[in-house]
Amino acid sequence: MNNKIKRIIAATMDLVIVILLIYVWTITNNGFSKLTNVPVDSGAFFGIFYSYFILLDFFLKGTLGKRMMKIKVNVSKRNFLIFFRIVIRNLFNILELIIPLIYIIPVLIWNKKLGGYLSKVELEYE
Repeated sequence: MNNKIKRIIAATMDLVIVILLIYVWTITNNGFSKLTNVPVDSGAFFGIFYSYFILLDFFLKGTLGKRMMKIKVNVSKRNFLIFFRIVIRNLFNILELIIPLIYIIPVLIWNKKLGGYLSKVELEYE
């Protein structure tokens, strides 16, 4: 399978996983009976969203979607500089979610998302 297609599939899987995590968080904090029309706390949304991408990329060398598609974040050592680069790599995730072309165009051109291009964090494909 083409690496660019793998990346787009992995990103879609990660988005579904993050939505499920936010849904579970909402249920645990509001209960099933109050689930209709319950707004999601924006702090919890951003916390779950960015924690998922940054922590999994740093500690597991990739999110669950990346791992399912056999893509790894090239992190040879874990130190503050690498963590900072991973944070930069993921800063644009919300913007890419709102305007998907910001994700799709760089992936199709450079096989890197905008944050990956700026942070110089490389991905490995199996």
